[in-house]
Amino acid sequence: MSESNLNNVRNAINRFVLQHGRYPIPARLSSVQGDLNYGSEGTASPDLCTAANWFASSGMCLTPPPNEVLIGSVPFDNLGLDPDTSHDYWNNRILYAVTLSQTSAGTYVKEDGIAPFVGQIEVQALDNAVAMPPGVLTTVMQGPDIEYRDMVLVSHGENGSGAYSVDGRQALPCNAPGVEYEDENCDMDNVFVVYKHPAGTTLERPSLRSYVAGGTYYDDYTREQLFPQGGSWEPSALTPSGAVWTGGTFIGIGTSDPQVKIHVNGDVTATGKLRADNICANGSGNCFTPEVITGTLMAMDCNKKSTNSAMTGIQNQSVDCIEASGGNAYQFTPGQIQQIDCRLSGQLMIGIDGTGAPVCATP
Repeated sequence: MSESNLNNVRNAINRFVLQHGRYPIPARLSSVQGDLNYGSEGTASPDLCTAANWFASSGMCLTPPPNEVLIGSVPFDNLGLDPDTSHDYWNNRILYAVTLSQTSAGTYVKEDGIAPFVGQIEVQALDNAVAMPPGVLTTVMQGPDIEYRDMVLVSHGENGSGAYSVDGRQALPCNAPGVEYEDENCDMDNVFVVYKHPAGTTLERPSLRSYVAGGTYYDDYTREQLFPQGGSWEPSALTPSGAVWTGGTFIGIGTSDPQVKIHVNGDVTATGKLRADNICANGSGNCFTPEVITGTLMAMDCNKKSTNSAMTGIQNQSVDCIEASGGNAYQFTPGQIQQIDCRLSGQLMIGIDGTGAPVCATP
């Protein structure tokens, strides 16, 4: 349940980012059912986490500069989640920490996994950490295993050390910092020790788990992310019959490296109308607007450009015209007459080139 709730909360947060262009602000850890602000976003300028009365005053807190991180509970009301989804298996609240600058649309940076990153949450992991039977965990913190993230979610596990219950109180005090690995997940700073190694693969990431009392004890579950990832098709809030993809900006079909909103490597068949503002040659900036062909633009009508004129060609989304001289009917010179009859070669005329010559093609 804890793992599934962590996944559901992360997915809901990613949908929120897609819709609002920012991460949600954490809710108050002190609010309870019946309070006006229960499960709702808190303030972006709460008390500092170093203040002695932050819990009673604002119910959430902000780590001091330069690594400013908001820490509180999951704002399930703003995320459209059931309150129970914001709790773990032991009915404690899932802790939600997020980089302050990423909670405002004005300062939000849409990251795509390419440096530089703006996340201010330091996540630490253990080299080769695995599920541990009773014993001593011998691995130690390593510099390369310290990374920075936008967001972290924490379930404080079975012992509930440092967790906040559903009735707005701390289930079990956080132990002295530095005594246990999991103390970093409840001491209200910008440093967290994550359950799964962030540098591992999606399917085979080493996991930290040790039930030995003392400095190596760790039973927390976490989720962390550098930028919103994953996605699913969700019903559109504005168009009942529509759907919205909650994942990345680009969708690839037949390609693993989409470069535009919808990137198709292959043929596209449409039985209805294909609507576009511009149609371009692949790999170039040579484009034209469909209205050039289907509309009544002045640029495509010699008679609208000037009287007594005739078309000699088409280029740059406009017809080339030659005006009559002296008010008389224009007489083409022999060099301007294109005596080409597509029918003689069993073809059809499909256009006119820049010289005014008919363009033929086999039907």
